[in-house]
Amino acid sequence: MAVDLAQLQDRIKREPSSYLDEFLLQWQHYEAQLDIFRLSPTQNNEPFAESVRFLAHVAPFYDGYVEKLAGNLMSLLEEQSHVLHRAVRLTIVQSLALLRNRGALAPDALMKIFFKLFRLSDKNLRQVVFSHIVNDIKRMNYKHKDIRVNRVLQNFLFSMLSDGSAMAARKSLDVIIELYRANVWNDSKTVNVLSTACFHSEVKVYLPAVRFLLGADDDDDDDGSDSSDDDEGLKDGGASGMDADAAHLVHRRLKHSKKKRARVKKITARLKKKKKRASMDGRVRGNAALQMLNDPQGFAEKLFDKLRRSKDSFEVRLDLMDLISRLIGIHDVVMLAFYPFCQKYVKPRQEHCTKVLAYLVQAVNEHVPEDVLLPVVRSLADHFVNDITSPEVMSVGLNTIREICTRQPLAIEGDLLRDLVQYKSHKDKGVMAGARSLMQLYRDVNPELLARKDRGRGADMDARPSAYGANRVARGVEGAELLDLPEGASASSADELESISGDEADFSDADEEAPELIGDVGEEADSESSASDAGEGELDNDDGSEDEAEESGDSDAESSSGSEAEDDGDAADHAHAQPLPDKHVTFADAADVSPEEEGEDAEHDAGSTSGKRAEVERIFSQEDFARIKRLREKMEIEDELVPSRKRSREELARVRPEELESIRKRKKLSLEERLERVREGRIDKRAFSIQAKKANKTVGRTNEDKKSSKNFKMLQHSRQVQTKIRRSLHEKNVSRSQHVQKKKKGKLKKYSR
Repeated sequence: MAVDLAQLQDRIKREPSSYLDEFLLQWQHYEAQLDIFRLSPTQNNEPFAESVRFLAHVAPFYDGYVEKLAGNLMSLLEEQSHVLHRAVRLTIVQSLALLRNRGALAPDALMKIFFKLFRLSDKNLRQVVFSHIVNDIKRMNYKHKDIRVNRVLQNFLFSMLSDGSAMAARKSLDVIIELYRANVWNDSKTVNVLSTACFHSEVKVYLPAVRFLLGADDDDDDDGSDSSDDDEGLKDGGASGMDADAAHLVHRRLKHSKKKRARVKKITARLKKKKKRASMDGRVRGNAALQMLNDPQGFAEKLFDKLRRSKDSFEVRLDLMDLISRLIGIHDVVMLAFYPFCQKYVKPRQEHCTKVLAYLVQAVNEHVPEDVLLPVVRSLADHFVNDITSPEVMSVGLNTIREICTRQPLAIEGDLLRDLVQYKSHKDKGVMAGARSLMQLYRDVNPELLARKDRGRGADMDARPSAYGANRVARGVEGAELLDLPEGASASSADELESISGDEADFSDADEEAPELIGDVGEEADSESSASDAGEGELDNDDGSEDEAEESGDSDAESSSGSEAEDDGDAADHAHAQPLPDKHVTFADAADVSPEEEGEDAEHDAGSTSGKRAEVERIFSQEDFARIKRLREKMEIEDELVPSRKRSREELARVRPEELESIRKRKKLSLEERLERVREGRIDKRAFSIQAKKANKTVGRTNEDKKSSKNFKMLQHSRQVQTKIRRSLHEKNVSRSQHVQKKKKGKLKKYSR
């Protein structure tokens, strides 16, 4: 029967009109089988399933039969889907999907029935329905987005998120997430509806929504896509988000050819990748979804309330803590109760302690008042940084305090800071690096809190962190100072940047020109960084003499700075990079400026080479803004080439637990462990003994063994045999006596045993 139907199906597809009678006969057979199947839907009716598969392939060739077939099958699924046999039900679903793929059915009614099938406990059926729904919606939006159909399907899907069946809500959520990542439904409405799934009562429903907003599934893609994006940048000639003129200038002025050229290409490719993600042209990421939330403050408050009342496993609560901290870091959400909540988990023996610390650091920003963070930092110092804890715990605590103070410098008191900095001479390298990185941070941010010997030579004592609540005030057009570059390296670079035409800016041509260094700006920055490193080595000498000078009240104590010059440099290399403070003007500063001071500032500006700022003298044209953009892109590349301790806001918004861990030194082995290693490295001499070789049949024999098995005819003319034959009588008697004596010695040894 199956073979006949397959042949008939092939012939009908070739000539439908010639086989109309055979099709009508099969249609009558299908109707009879349908009536029989309705009487016992729980039975596996194989003839009915074969008829359905056959008609699903050939019914579109005849008018009026597709609607009848689809109506019968959809009514079966709608009325008796929970009692149908698994095999027959799967056949019906596959047949309806085939009709929909051929455009014979509308998507609205079919999708609603398919989504209701998610409630059934049939895993294979759910997988088939899921793949069909996702692929069908992708296909509908391939060339252009059908707004009407999308609106209907979205409303139905969003209602399914609150369905009573947890499995149906979970699969509906998976469909929405997959379509969002495929860049089909990537609007803010979809993200905000997805956020409502985070408050579902079932863990299996709200946990995927939380992890999607965290972007956990995209971490591997982010890590693995760097090399591919860099390769794309190389294939495209290094074209990036920066202007082609800037790229040509970079390559034309680059020395140390290959190494620096490859480095610039990687930087330009990374900048292109960053701008591509910012413009949302590629695949949508979880962090971008967080930025589309309409009410992040209300969403974070509801999540925190759910977290406090949650009785789920600790791993699930950690994900909620991560999402809340990410919201606080990205949107500057004010949630003062979150920090005392995390404080009760901040203990060295707490499970997943480094994760809790990382989430606590993520939630710190400049909008958090210092009186909320001071108890947290004090608790960290009490539990982690003390003499009774292990060096690994101490280094984690110091690194966490440093990251908190990086985001909010007002979060630590001077006495506690000076106590923590005393660990800079600790014997453990991780603790030493953590303490010195904290000291280096406050050398730049607020050196007044440090002891005099720890401030370093040439410390800026006027440096202060901004007061809580202070806002930045712009005094001009950002980047306008680049238009008035002084005469020298940067000015010549800017002139050359404008003089190069876009047609000539090609990386392939630049590679053939033996390019020079990126510019004198980069050379100056390299020399300054090396000089500053050398200066750091010079400013730390003879800690003991410094202490004596300070105790005696010597006024020249500042001339001899801190100690450990070589160790300080090594520890700073291993410590995490710290951001330099931004010099900005606050509203308070602007309000305190008197008219006389404003006049002095104006006179100081007038004394400069340009007289006044460029935006004060004239109105910028589009060419000026384009030039500012080109120069800023060039400066971005130069900043990437020069090592810097400053980190961007995006880098500070995400903290990984591994970043808080210290430098791990290899543990010293005990005597038993060292002996075990020696035994493992020793060669077993028994494996190379003669007995082992003889026991092994594959190993060759010695020449003596081979002679014993040879025929005498082969050996009678050998030197050994001929010498034995030609011996005299005296030689034979001597040999015989020696043989007897050897025998006697052997017997005596045998009896002595």
